[in-house]
Amino acid sequence: MQKNKIISLTIILLFLCVSFNVTGLTVNIEKNNQITLEKKPLTQMFFVDKAGTGEVPLAKINGMDSSYLSIVRSLNKIIYPLRSSPLELSDADLESLAYLSDCRIVGLGEATHGTKEFFQLKHRIFKYLVENYGFKIFAFECDMGESYYINNFVTKGEGDIDNIMKNIMHFWTWSTEEVKNLLLWMKEYNEHKSDADKIYFIGVDCQEMTYQSDIIKKYFDNTNISLPEDCVQFLDEIKQMGSNYSSNLYIYYSNMTLDKKEEIDQYVDILLTKLEDFRNEFISASSEFEYLFIKQIVLNIKQANDVGYGYRYDIQKNYRDLYMAQNTLWTSALFGEDTKVALWAHNMHVANYEAYGSIGFYLKNELKEKYQIIGFTFSKGRFTAINRFRFLSIHQIKQPKLGSINYVFHRAQYDNFILRNLNSA
Repeated sequence: MQKNKIISLTIILLFLCVSFNVTGLTVNIEKNNQITLEKKPLTQMFFVDKAGTGEVPLAKINGMDSSYLSIVRSLNKIIYPLRSSPLELSDADLESLAYLSDCRIVGLGEATHGTKEFFQLKHRIFKYLVENYGFKIFAFECDMGESYYINNFVTKGEGDIDNIMKNIMHFWTWSTEEVKNLLLWMKEYNEHKSDADKIYFIGVDCQEMTYQSDIIKKYFDNTNISLPEDCVQFLDEIKQMGSNYSSNLYIYYSNMTLDKKEEIDQYVDILLTKLEDFRNEFISASSEFEYLFIKQIVLNIKQANDVGYGYRYDIQKNYRDLYMAQNTLWTSALFGEDTKVALWAHNMHVANYEAYGSIGFYLKNELKEKYQIIGFTFSKGRFTAINRFRFLSIHQIKQPKLGSINYVFHRAQYDNFILRNLNSA
C-alpha cells in the first residue's frame, strides 16, 4: 500500500465513538466578545498496513464497504481499548502512554473546543503524567493574564473558583464544569506541598490585554519598587485598550498607526529593562517564579500587540501560534530545563503543521522527539461550537462521513481506543 506524506505529525490519536457537549458554567457569553472562529484543520490521515490481517473479530461492520474490511482488521490489531469513562481510567488503562515519560512537552489536542470527553481525558492524562512521570505545568490555550489568577488559585488557594471562571476567564471554551473539576483537582493535589513539589497552570495565549496592567502594577507595589510615571500612564492606557477590545481584532487595530504600535513595544522594552535592572531586588521581595511570571506577562503585552496588529497588516504570518510556542517553551524552562509540560490546545495548534505555522511545528523543530502529540477525534455525537453566524450553539453529528478516517475508526472492534502512529513523517 502506497503511503502518502502525512501533513500533520500526530503520534497518538484518542478516538471516541460518541461525544457529548461540555457542561457550561453559568457565564455571560456576551462578555466573551473576543471569540474567534478556528480555521478548519486538515484531515489527519493514518495509513494501516493491510498485510497479515488475520481473523480478528470485527464490530459494527454491517453494511460497510468491503474495501474497508481489511483496514479495520489491521486497525483492530494495533489499537489500545479504553474500557471505562475518561475519569475512571486506571493507570493500567493508560499504560500505552508510558513512552511519554521522557518528553519535555506533550501536546494534548481536541477536535472541538466543546466536547466533554476530550476535556475529561485531558484531565485524566495530565493526572497520569503528573503522578507517574513528574509533569509539573499545564500550559493552556488561554490568556496569560487570566491564568495568573487561576494559577494563584491552584497553587495558593487564592480567590473563588466560580468567580474566577465566570468573571475573569475570557473564552467560553474553558468556562465549563470539566475544566473546573481539573482546576479543583490541581488545587487539591497542591495542598500541603512545598512550592517545589506543586503543579502549575499557565496560559500561553496572546490575544488579550485585560489583566496584564493591574498585575504588573500590583507586583511593583508589593515589592516596593517604583514604576516610572510614564510607565504608569502606559499601563493605564493598556488597561483601557484591553477593556475595549473588539470581537474582531482586525477591526480594533484598523485605526492603529505603525508609530502607535511601535510606541507600545518601546514601553514594553522599558518595563523589561526595569525588571532586569532590579532582578535581585524583585526576587528577594517575591520569588524567582513570581518574578519570571511577571516578566513574561510584560512581554505578553507586546505579543498581543503584534498579534492584533498582524491580524490587520500581516495576516500571512501566524504570530499567535509562534508566540504560544515561545511561551510554552518558556514554561518548560521555568523550573530547569527538565521541566515537563502538558499543553492543552486545539488539534490544529498542537499538530506539526508547517503551512499553518502551528505551535506544534515550532515545538517539534525545537525539541524533536522531546515533543509528542496526542490528537483527539470522534465519530458521532453532539458538541458545543460557534456556528456560521458566530453564535454559540449545539451541533450534532449523527454518522461519520463516508470515506473519512472516522468512518473507519467507528467500525473498529472497540468504541473508544488509543491508536499510536509510528509511521508519521
